[in-house]
Amino acid sequence: MSTPPATPTPRERSFSGLPNEDAYGFCRAVKVGDRVVVSGTTATVPGGGVAPEHAGDTYAQAKEALRRIGEVLDGFGLSFEHVVKTTVFFTDRDAVADVIKAHGEVFGGTKPASTAVGVSGLFSPVALVEIEAEAIA
Repeated sequence: MSTPPATPTPRERSFSGLPNEDAYGFCRAVKVGDRVVVSGTTATVPGGGVAPEHAGDTYAQAKEALRRIGEVLDGFGLSFEHVVKTTVFFTDRDAVADVIKAHGEVFGGTKPASTAVGVSGLFSPVALVEIEAEAIA
């Protein structure tokens, strides 16, 4: 006698509308139960590149990525205070102080668990920072 397959837990998804979501097969964020996981978020713009005010600026890109994460959280009725974990990937180890500053400005009072990882490159060659977040409602 076989056991029927388990029914998947219902999910709510958030999409940014970028073409890579379909091509790559992902969504900006997914909520399962009271947990929200936000995909890696950068300051890149549709069509490639970053806005001129973010070009070559690790701090500005980190702030923009965090702003976008905040928008996604808001869409689920959450805020940065619900974030329990972040993972930050950055390409310029000399700019780690900029990453720390941007993250601290947003999460200084909340203090989620966090990991920062220096990497040789990101999905877009002009992206200097990519940030993932997990939140609990």
